Amino acid sequence: MLNQFSIFIFIFMLYSCQDGYSVKYGAGTSSNPPHLNLGVTTTYSGTALVSGSTDGAASAALYFGVEGITFDPSGNLYVVDGSNHTIRKISGADIVSTFAGIAGLRNMVNGTGNVARFDNPGGIVADSVGDLYVADSANNRIRKITPAGVVTTFAGSGLTGSLDGTGVGA
Repeated sequence: MLNQFSIFIFIFMLYSCQDGYSVKYGAGTSSNPPHLNLGVTTTYSGTALVSGSTDGAASAALYFGVEGITFDPSGNLYVVDGSNHTIRKISGADIVSTFAGIAGLRNMVNGTGNVARFDNPGGIVADSVGDLYVADSANNRIRKITPAGVVTTFAGSGLTGSLDGTGVGA
């Protein structure tokens, strides 16, 4: 199980991971961060160079293009599984589930859980109440996901460009 100390370690190792298929973390301390440590790096979830979309125990889960991660206020970890077009959730019990979208089905659909569709989602962040904000890259939108899994369009109309505005007017 990941703890709060693991957040920094976990995020560093995820972004330094080059295989794109697994989520890794390494050992270190706040005075000796992992990027300066010659310590051990282990795979927390997924299998290097093996793609898929398998839910279940974190150690047995499969991904296809990990693009970003965030923790919600309850300590759940959310993983953007970009090439699967899904948002995955890793609970405090180290169980992976598909939180929003369906693996392999890309589109732009607002809805709850597996009704929602994304197209190559990228970065993700959580706010203080547990709402998630996802860069839905190929749809040119920012999507909001509530803790109940309800996906809506927060900003963007789907058009490319750079226009300030509110909601779909951006």
